[in-house]
Amino acid sequence: MAWGDPWQPIGWLLSMLFLLCAFLPDPRGLATGFRSLIKPKTAFFLFWILFFVVSHLWNFRTAPWNGDALFDESGNDLGYLKSNVIGHPYQAAWFHGIISRETLFHYYVWGFLKLFGFNILSYEAALFVIWLTAFVFALLLVDLFFGSYIVTSVAALSFNFLPFAFIYTFVGYRYPMTV
Repeated sequence: MAWGDPWQPIGWLLSMLFLLCAFLPDPRGLATGFRSLIKPKTAFFLFWILFFVVSHLWNFRTAPWNGDALFDESGNDLGYLKSNVIGHPYQAAWFHGIISRETLFHYYVWGFLKLFGFNILSYEAALFVIWLTAFVFALLLVDLFFGSYIVTSVAALSFNFLPFAFIYTFVGYRYPMTV
């Protein structure tokens, strides 16, 4: 496999690490920050994360997204990953037809495939983590705007059970998931 310049992705990861370290508090403030996580609001958000995970994996064996087949967008993404990303030098975007395709998503999926095996279930786990992240950030925004447990709970229920968002989690439409 030819990665091209291996220092490019390593340099990017180091730059992100240094950027995060620039905003870290001193060691005393860091310990205080971890103690401040023990609050009712943290338990509230952990409950909704657990609710999301359980509701999306409930009846997984009989669900249409159980890993027995791929939808068209997922097949296109995995085919693109195999033909243009795996085994080629690192590149942030590739010219594809009349457009330029981003590859960050494909590298993200590749990590899941390398970690859990090259199968459909690993791909769906990657999509599940993306939607869970979008779900948590949406709840944090609702909580920030309204500051109410009731409004945030209603938003959590509606975001969790919206038919399109629920299906997009495992169909592979990553753009509508985050919109």
